[in-house]
Amino acid sequence: MRGVVLALVRRPWPPGWRPRRAWAVLIAGALAVTAAQAQPGWAAYTHSTGEQAEVRDGELRGRPHAGKRAYYLELLRALLQELGLPPQVEDVPLARGLMLLQNQDRVALVNVNRSPERETQLHWVGPVSLEHFYLYDNPGRPVALSRLEDARQLPVCVVKGSSVEALLQARGFARLTPVSSYTGCMRMLVAGRVRLAVAAESNLAQHLSEAQLDENAARSTGALVLRIEGYVALSRNTPQAEVARWQAALHRLTQNGRLQALWSQYALAASPPEQGARSRPLPGDATAR
Repeated sequence: MRGVVLALVRRPWPPGWRPRRAWAVLIAGALAVTAAQAQPGWAAYTHSTGEQAEVRDGELRGRPHAGKRAYYLELLRALLQELGLPPQVEDVPLARGLMLLQNQDRVALVNVNRSPERETQLHWVGPVSLEHFYLYDNPGRPVALSRLEDARQLPVCVVKGSSVEALLQARGFARLTPVSSYTGCMRMLVAGRVRLAVAAESNLAQHLSEAQLDENAARSTGALVLRIEGYVALSRNTPQAEVARWQAALHRLTQNGRLQALWSQYALAASPPEQGARSRPLPGDATAR
């Protein structure tokens, strides 16, 4: 081995090749490797998991058959693994998650509604969900609505920072009460602190259960607020090539049946989430898509 090393050292340099240039190339290569190793990883977040998530072996995991929030958490974990990244996800309030997306690089937040006001602020991977949001009242204090605008002057509970809050503000709702979770809205509705609360139809039963309320404690008024898709949102400064890499990874998980398996394992008994549909606006509404 020593002879081989000596032979390499004594070998003449190629024409035009100088030792200083060789050292420069070696140093540049070492710096490139160091920079790649020092590149920060991704910070991955979910929101509003409530009782649908738990910590197991030091990691946040979805509880089997707990609901769609558990599914979204496990979807993000599977996506991170498909990308060769650590499947570590943290639960934060939606408003904080959106703030992190807008102020930090390499942040991912699962199940963010893709609304026009957010369209150019973030990058989008998906869709991963399709939701219908309605106004709900307290059956003990029913509210008669023939259309959404009839509720403009009534106190309405919304989740702080949500696309629903932005939409209702834009449509002239003057008495919005923002809170950190849909479960909090259900509690406020039943306590009589608001007349109406907004929630996704598919998640209502789960919100009532987490609030320890009767399954009939909230009633749909029939007033549709929003029909919208949910995505995995990435930080604004994410390179387009990286966005495409995330989208391709999600496509692979869909094609190989992994997402369907996760839905069966973690979501409630329901039809699989719709994929690839485009959001449609409310009649006469240019704000929602």
